[in-house]
Amino acid sequence: MSTELYCIIQAKITTDDIQSIKAQAKLIKDAAKNEVGVISYDFFINEEKRLVFIVEKYADDQAFLALMEKFM
Repeated sequence: MSTELYCIIQAKITTDDIQSIKAQAKLIKDAAKNEVGVISYDFFINEEKRLVFIVEKYADDQAFLALMEKFM
């Protein structure tokens, strides 16, 4: 049985500063690359519909909690 944890998040972009959203997404994605237990962490931004999709994959729930604690 796999212990991998997946998160798929859809959020509405409420700011007019899309470039700021992209810059923040890159910072988080780059930081996640170096975290133990993070298998993948990707952002997809639909500027036209003003949506952001975040797709995360972790080795287990502890890896997820460790990354969330770092960004809280």
